[in-house]
Amino acid sequence: MNPDRYQELFERSADANLIIVGERFVDCNAATLVMLGYASKQEMLNVHPSMLSPEYQPDGQLSYEKANTMIQLALARGSNRFEWYHRRANGEIFPVEVLLTAIPDPGEQMLHVVWREIGARKHAEQALRDSRDQLAAIFEATHEGILVLDAESGEPLNMNHALRTMLNLGSGDSPAACRSLLPRELAVDTLRPSMADTPSGVAPLSVLMRRHDGRAFHAEVQSSPLTLQGRNCLIVVIRDVSERVQRESRSRHAQKLEAIGTLAGGIAHDFNNILASMLGYTELVLERLPVGSMEHEDLSEVVRSGQRAVELVRQILTFSRHTTSAVTRLDLHSSIRDVLQMLRSTLPSTVHIDQDLAVGSWVMADETQMQQVVMNLCTNAFHAMESTGGTLRIRLRDVELDDESLPHGLSCGSHLELLVHDTGSGIPPEVLPHVFDPYFTTKPQGKGSGLGLAMVEGIIKEHGGAITVSSCAGQGTRFRVLLPRAAGADTAPRPTSDAQPVLAGGPERILVVDDEPMVAELVRKTLEKMGYRVRTFTDSTRALAHFKDNPMAFDLVLTDQTMPNLTGYELARALLALRPELPIVLCTGFSSSIPEAKALELGIRAYLLKPTSRVELAHVVRRALDS
Repeated sequence: MNPDRYQELFERSADANLIIVGERFVDCNAATLVMLGYASKQEMLNVHPSMLSPEYQPDGQLSYEKANTMIQLALARGSNRFEWYHRRANGEIFPVEVLLTAIPDPGEQMLHVVWREIGARKHAEQALRDSRDQLAAIFEATHEGILVLDAESGEPLNMNHALRTMLNLGSGDSPAACRSLLPRELAVDTLRPSMADTPSGVAPLSVLMRRHDGRAFHAEVQSSPLTLQGRNCLIVVIRDVSERVQRESRSRHAQKLEAIGTLAGGIAHDFNNILASMLGYTELVLERLPVGSMEHEDLSEVVRSGQRAVELVRQILTFSRHTTSAVTRLDLHSSIRDVLQMLRSTLPSTVHIDQDLAVGSWVMADETQMQQVVMNLCTNAFHAMESTGGTLRIRLRDVELDDESLPHGLSCGSHLELLVHDTGSGIPPEVLPHVFDPYFTTKPQGKGSGLGLAMVEGIIKEHGGAITVSSCAGQGTRFRVLLPRAAGADTAPRPTSDAQPVLAGGPERILVVDDEPMVAELVRKTLEKMGYRVRTFTDSTRALAHFKDNPMAFDLVLTDQTMPNLTGYELARALLALRPELPIVLCTGFSSSIPEAKALELGIRAYLLKPTSRVELAHVVRRALDS
């Protein structure tokens, strides 16, 4: 090339161009002066090359030593490209890309130097690194599990900390470790067709996943396509929705219980009317028979059977009703006995119940919840022996807990110990740690929700107790429940007598309202035998109309609650508006939506649960009149 032409290119280049001979710069172009901030070429060339660099480069090497190394490499290879940090005349340090090219000269060591400032590029690269670091931090910090899959092979490429925790994987496990834990719904050949229809991403899917230790959990997953470094990938977001599923299940369970309670309440209302008539008329006949006669004994047995039916209805409604916790002093012995009485009719003859229940076993507890605990534990034991038969052993006793025998979370002192032991096949060791986990069940689909034992544990803890389980293959399973013992109470049996009680009556006028003619007639006869003057109505609206004609004609009103047209509560409100001091007794079944407190707040004098005995009826009516 023409030397003049070369010189022109050298001078006009936008990059800094310099010539090194030996260890000195001998020439530079205008771009060099602009880059370094020198006023003239002579000023710049008078500066020793060592002054154009900081003492150390970013990698920690001395600039002088590293410069010699780079020069030797350029001489050996013919050229050498690298990054360098220079210093301007004002002392500012800045990055450049350097290209050293050896100029053949037998007499001297000559190099052509090109500097290209790369500060903007460095800033862009740093910004890119910062952005990647930020995205990586977000990737790891998010509470939702994120999995990156190769869109073609399905190979897991990356997963975040939340997913490792969710799947119970360690920090040292590679992404490939989760492949065996992914359900079929997350296979790429399953996702790919859906992705083709919806390129923006597949709608959320509800799947059942398993952790590394085998535990199942409900998850919601959503996947989207993404290209990462030229590779087609799928980004899968996984949310553990077990708690939400539990809440929804509890809500459905509550709705089911409410529906069952409503149905049972309606049936109980009709059944109670039948029982009221049966018991009431039987008691009327008993009054006419001599005590001790065979007829009196036989009819007394009819009354006792009817009372057992009343108690059975009460228990059924207790289990079907979904109410808030009502903690009272409770004799656990009686509650367990009632549950076992109901269970006996449902167990096959191959399952024998062996019970040993200490009397006077008092706790502060909600009776319905305690019965649910016993029912669930016994039902669980029955299922373990369903195919083979066996013995269900139930023990209730007092125990004293000290520091050595104290389970976690309990205090020293007197407790009640409930043991429920079956002779089934036992629980496998790998299953035993998970029996109280919500939704964990080994039963076939549709046979169990996995909520029974979780609910039992929750109830026991809520009552300040503890529950443990032990099992041995071939020897069955034992559940141990500990509850703090409450202070004792008088449990002496009430004296009973076959003698006919004296029923206090009077000459007062009573209005009886009940939509069941048989019940209304029974109440009339019962009250008239006590001396009262009675008028009955089976239509509440007609009863109200009759009362309006002469509000002072009656001394007391006895009304049923569940009636067409006007309910007992509505009738009472209308009557009290006409005559505020009127004594009113409200009769209701177990399913009534009118609690006793609400009835008394209105001004109703007394509240009777149907069916009621003539003794209780006489007592309540007399007390309401006298008050």
